[in-house]
Amino acid sequence: MIRFDRVSKRYAGHREAIAQLSFEVADGEMVFITGRSGAGKSTVLALMALLERPTQGQIWVNGEHLNRLRARAIPRFRRQIGLLFQEPRLLLERTVLDNVLLPLLVADVPARERRSRVRAALEQVGLSGSERALACHLSSGERTRLELARAIVARPVLLLADEPTASLDKATAGSVLELLHNVNQGGVTLVLATHDPELARASGRREISLDRAEAAAGDLATLPVIAAVR
Repeated sequence: MIRFDRVSKRYAGHREAIAQLSFEVADGEMVFITGRSGAGKSTVLALMALLERPTQGQIWVNGEHLNRLRARAIPRFRRQIGLLFQEPRLLLERTVLDNVLLPLLVADVPARERRSRVRAALEQVGLSGSERALACHLSSGERTRLELARAIVARPVLLLADEPTASLDKATAGSVLELLHNVNQGGVTLVLATHDPELARASGRREISLDRAEAAAGDLATLPVIAAVR
């Protein structure tokens, strides 16, 4: 599903966000990307979604060689990916229904399919009956659930989640993680970035530690870094 081969990313005027990073994620797997703040977790997800391009190295996602993907093909590529951002990007003055409908409108899904998909997505995240509620009136946990519904309504093959539980209390975070596990059980490959390695260890899923990768790097000019994997 995903392969990084000696990938580096340097932003203008800054040090390398990641350096010589190599790992693979299997189809249908749930994997945690861990590391302290600034270790490059968000960069890794952005590279997978082609929100950024690597400075060096090769990336494949779902059979696509991203280095060779032309700009006009990027919208098609992104339609197969669901994104759950660290900071909510909801339309706060619009309804729950409007927020979840948005990806389907962008993808030009026929009107007769849109309502059924929205109902199914809201039911999956526990927001059935909230279609007419304004997003600004939802709790933080409900907003995260709404973000997840919007991420899965287009039936992605890959879901990328950037610190989805960072601002939630322990109980709410646990319920969101359970929802993410359920999405993965439905066949969606899931990559979740978190600064808390205990989330990965408690889940029993594989962990790719960017902190450990950096610590093992040594001379980056000569030594390829394979991210530490549990």
